[in-house]
Amino acid sequence: MQNIHRLLPYLAIVVTILSLVACGSSASNTGTTVTPTPTSATATATPTPSTHHFMVGETVKVGDTWNVTITSAKTSPSGQYSHPQKAGNVFLVFDITVKNISSQEQNISSIAQFHLTDASGQQYMAAYDDAAAPTLDGKVEAGSPLKGYVTFEVPPSVKAFLLSFEAVLFSPGQTIWDIHV
Repeated sequence: MQNIHRLLPYLAIVVTILSLVACGSSASNTGTTVTPTPTSATATATPTPSTHHFMVGETVKVGDTWNVTITSAKTSPSGQYSHPQKAGNVFLVFDITVKNISSQEQNISSIAQFHLTDASGQQYMAAYDDAAAPTLDGKVEAGSPLKGYVTFEVPPSVKAFLLSFEAVLFSPGQTIWDIHV
């Protein structure tokens, strides 16, 4: 019984942290296409709600936190110092730009927030390719952009993927791009 009393403060801290993570942001994980308003050349971009998957080159507003643009998706056999772990595999490298559209500093993580699957549902592990640096990780000041790379190890025979992004971990929804290489 004495051991349980020692664990109670730690349990309270864990519950508090999980509550803050789950409730700390009302941002959505579902993206909308950002398109210019046709009424004026100087008009600001207006999000168009969408439930479809997005394509490389589209700027997508994710909740009230991020504008995300996947600039390119290319395969790479290896970097100078890094190689795929499985023989024959290649790196699939995404060139991504995000802009923090919120009023607060935000964190972004290429490993925790981006996920890659193929049509069969096979998930692929994030990888590091030294030729694709810097990674898309770190703190982003309110109103500021960040450009970087997100890399996965994939078999060269697979040509169609789904890249998903979760702006808020532990919240429902995700923004998905159809990727063809």
